[in-house]
Amino acid sequence: MMNFRSFLLFTLLNCVNVISFSQHQSDPVKAESTRRKEVQKLKDKHEKQINKVIHTARTYFGTPYHEGGTSKKGIDAVGLVFRSYKSVGITLPLDLEAQSKIGERKYIGEIERGDLLFFSISAGDEKLFSVGIVTGIENGNVYFIQCTSIGAVKEFKLNDPKWKDRYILTRRILE
Repeated sequence: MMNFRSFLLFTLLNCVNVISFSQHQSDPVKAESTRRKEVQKLKDKHEKQINKVIHTARTYFGTPYHEGGTSKKGIDAVGLVFRSYKSVGITLPLDLEAQSKIGERKYIGEIERGDLLFFSISAGDEKLFSVGIVTGIENGNVYFIQCTSIGAVKEFKLNDPKWKDRYILTRRILE
């Protein structure tokens, strides 16, 4: 099933192909070159959006936990996701359950930077408790940023048993 962003990207790429074809019918090499440049522009824009989401989240490092908070005076995990995605013009709900239903579900081996990771309060529990933003993947370690209810905004490793055992699902907002 195609989400709205995927549909929009698909439609845009088809428009680029039609325009490229009509402009360069007599030169298929030039048409393909133009198409590749347009695709690369879209990929670059996507990467810039992910970088901005992560950069915005990191500006909250050390911000203390405050339930329902969305500012540098105090923030919670949902507020951190809300503010980070708002920086690229995407308004997500300020509700954990609602955030967990937006975007495309991904599985552990498909995780990428910018994805949202959802957690339970304890191992084996399926009730959502928190959310974090993937900031990087290095040597098989998935790093994410979030605000814990007993601390402040920090970066963590998904491979840490505390988080790995509580992991429930991943959602991709930026396709």
